[in-house]
Amino acid sequence: WLAPDYLSKVFQIFENNKKIGVIGGASTPVFDDDASVPPWFYTSCNAYAVGIQAQVTGDITYRGYIWGAGMGFRTYVLKAIFGSGVDPLISDRKGELLTSGGDGEICTWYIFAGYSLWYDETLTFQHYIPKSRLNYSYYQKLLTGFKVDKTWTVYRNYIILKYGIFNDPRSKKFPLIFILVRKMLALFVLLRYVSSISLIRKTEINIKLSH
Repeated sequence: WLAPDYLSKVFQIFENNKKIGVIGGASTPVFDDDASVPPWFYTSCNAYAVGIQAQVTGDITYRGYIWGAGMGFRTYVLKAIFGSGVDPLISDRKGELLTSGGDGEICTWYIFAGYSLWYDETLTFQHYIPKSRLNYSYYQKLLTGFKVDKTWTVYRNYIILKYGIFNDPRSKKFPLIFILVRKMLALFVLLRYVSSISLIRKTEINIKLSH
């Protein structure tokens, strides 16, 4: 459930900064029964899109993605992307298979189109977590789902290698060393998935041509 002023705030942020393409907020969980919440949930809640997405309000393009829950995006950009013939490379969730990455893929498309990702801590919403998802086996399936489709891994490292690390706060102490190491790691990962790079490159070209 979005806060009453959520949509108006998202609209205002888009109006104030034309380079922001995707916006995310902070969430608090809602349960069927608070007493049934296992202790491990609160240290693992980000996997459920619960909590905060950054320490402070600001540009989080370096992160590479924003949760699908509560995500706001410029619809005309996405329409143009689909109109250019771009199809998702990530299948996302199918039935009992908890594969994920669709929200990250959309964010990557916006980065290709020249937009940034933005987090605002004043954007708040409640995220309903049913009791059936509060068991450890479901959590393990969720973690496994993050790793099943390697396309998101390729997307993420392609962005780092070609577009850089943006304003990653981890680079503040030793920026040149951090950038060099991170790009070398990205290259190492991409060399393992060469066959996927051409598909992502084709997606990137189509998106750029649509703008």
